[in-house]
Amino acid sequence: MLTESVLLAMSGGLLGLVLSVWGIKLFIALAPRWLPQAKAISIDARVLGFTFAISLATGILFGLAPALRASKTDLNDSLKEGGRSSAPGSRHRTRSTLVVIEVALALILLVSAGLMMNTVVRVLHADPGFHPNHLLTLEVRLIGKKYFDISQWEKTGLDLVTPQVGIFCKQVLERVRALPGVESAGLIDWLPMLEDAERFGTNFAIAGRPAVTAGERPGAMFSAISPEYFRVMQIRLLKGRDLTEQDAATAPWVVVINDAMARKFWPNQDPIGQVITLDTQVTRAEERPREIVGVVGNVRQFRLGMDPFPEIYAPYPQQAQHCTAGATETRLHKSLVLRTNSASKSLIDSLRRAVAELDKDSPVFGIKTVQETISDSTNLERFYTQLLGGFAVVALLLAAIGIYGVISYSVSERRHEIGLRMALGAQSAQVLRLVLSEGFVLSLAGVAIGLAGSFGATPLLSDFLYGVKAHDPLTLTLVSLFLIGITILATFIPAFRATKVDPMVTLRHE
Repeated sequence: MLTESVLLAMSGGLLGLVLSVWGIKLFIALAPRWLPQAKAISIDARVLGFTFAISLATGILFGLAPALRASKTDLNDSLKEGGRSSAPGSRHRTRSTLVVIEVALALILLVSAGLMMNTVVRVLHADPGFHPNHLLTLEVRLIGKKYFDISQWEKTGLDLVTPQVGIFCKQVLERVRALPGVESAGLIDWLPMLEDAERFGTNFAIAGRPAVTAGERPGAMFSAISPEYFRVMQIRLLKGRDLTEQDAATAPWVVVINDAMARKFWPNQDPIGQVITLDTQVTRAEERPREIVGVVGNVRQFRLGMDPFPEIYAPYPQQAQHCTAGATETRLHKSLVLRTNSASKSLIDSLRRAVAELDKDSPVFGIKTVQETISDSTNLERFYTQLLGGFAVVALLLAAIGIYGVISYSVSERRHEIGLRMALGAQSAQVLRLVLSEGFVLSLAGVAIGLAGSFGATPLLSDFLYGVKAHDPLTLTLVSLFLIGITILATFIPAFRATKVDPMVTLRHE
């Protein structure tokens, strides 16, 4: 029996290895770009060795107990004719316990997958803070000595961003707005929810409030934008005014803040007219006090499933020339966003030419609709949903097979008992209900244990959930009913087979 168990385990391991070839391809296709070395995942000697070892260990460990039990069978009971009509209760309890555990584990995985599915649905319906329809975006990375100077970096640790960056921004906007099909165009360092964006934040001091140390100063996200950016994105202006072309480098420096920042730092007063001074600690000599002239609606900066952070918007000409190497990347990266009727190939080609005519050495990339950018921002939630969903499906299949196997074996052991019941007048419906009740009890026990286990497991997903609690009652109820339904369905086949037992054959046999 131990040999048979090992052979079954090795056969299962071999089949799993074959299925994993497709599984790995599917995993690589679904894996997000940030997952390290995802494309390097393959079946090598280590995987083969692990598969062989785990299959052998499974066959020995889980085959040893029934093999030992079989070796101690009472010969007198085995030789008796009636001895086949029933099985020891301990054997049945062991099988039932294993099935209950399978159902419990399946429920935990199904609940986790259900919570992530609920999260994805809510994320897809979340308000990004702007209207993405008919928006086209592209990225430009400015390259060359005319844009920045690193000659003083070894002495000061700072790069010098030249005025040519601002000139390029102004010229590219003029050219793009003149293209056929472009209604309006704006510019920002990094478009909201853009993958691989290197946004940075800044600390700031509020005029009129007690001075605090550098480490205790409040902070917020920072973005440099062009005039009309809010109108292009259709971000609501809640108070004050928008940024304009008059907000040049020589004009008084101003900023617009988002509603999250206004509520956090000026909860009971109007932030319009308040003065702040950005403190990057390296540009302090060039930084000027900035007046808050407007408040706009919140925009989700990173993902649809992440709440907005406080954010400061400044006109791109009103920035210090010197900055750290980390901030230089942001200063030299620009996201153009256009409101247009259609993202046709001719328009995309015209955009490429417009940028190339200004600077052929600066690459243009990432041309796509803003809807695609938003969709890409949900890749994390989608990935976890697909991953947990795959595990849940496998666990559900195992639980269904376990229920089916246990009830089938139970029916075969109770064949004589069922025949006698039918000979004494039991109807098929009664026999069906008798067998189904056994599967129903097992599924209920598994669901009860699984629900208790889910209260300890699902909080681990809290950081990835959005708009749904880790113990969402609706998800728990629906998943529990679904799992009970699947297990009852798995029980129905052996239960139906039990109703076909011929009582005459059973009586003749007894």
